[in-house]
Amino acid sequence: MLRITNTAYTRLSELLSNHPTDVAMRIVRRAGRSKLKRGSQQPGDEAFQHAGRTVLLLDQKAAKRLARKTLVVNDTDGGPKLRLCRIAPNSSS
Repeated sequence: MLRITNTAYTRLSELLSNHPTDVAMRIVRRAGRSKLKRGSQQPGDEAFQHAGRTVLLLDQKAAKRLARKTLVVNDTDGGPKLRLCRIAPNSSS
């Protein structure tokens, strides 16, 4: 199962703060890369909750592909960015 750090959960919540509660972020594959887009829950989706809200959705194919990854936040010059890591980070940030 995809692991998500606490800071990544917080960042997902921030990205959804101005959207209806039935909207969540979804990891999709585009041009060989994982991308985030907003969407609604579909049958068979794996849903990740934070603070009483669904913040991330994965279809079955994405859930299998990302099973050994961790979603983290990197601080960049352009602000915080969500990123998938191959191995779990040492901290729970």
